[in-house]
Amino acid sequence: MSNWTRNLIIVVVMLALWLGVTVGVVWWGGSHGEGKPRTAYAYWMAAYGAPLCYLLLIGLYALLMRRRRSEP
Repeated sequence: MSNWTRNLIIVVVMLALWLGVTVGVVWWGGSHGEGKPRTAYAYWMAAYGAPLCYLLLIGLYALLMRRRRSEP
């Protein structure tokens, strides 16, 4: 498998995880505790957790690319 193919697989997986976090936050925040006062709290917690997940994804991507660069 070529380097380009491996990098492309990593990028596609990272984009899928990013999409899952983005859609998951909206779905979980909007549907959790519907009709209750804590609905805003659930959305608020999810909205502040999403950027943390994005930072983790960026760190994971950087780690994977650094390992790929050091491979022979």
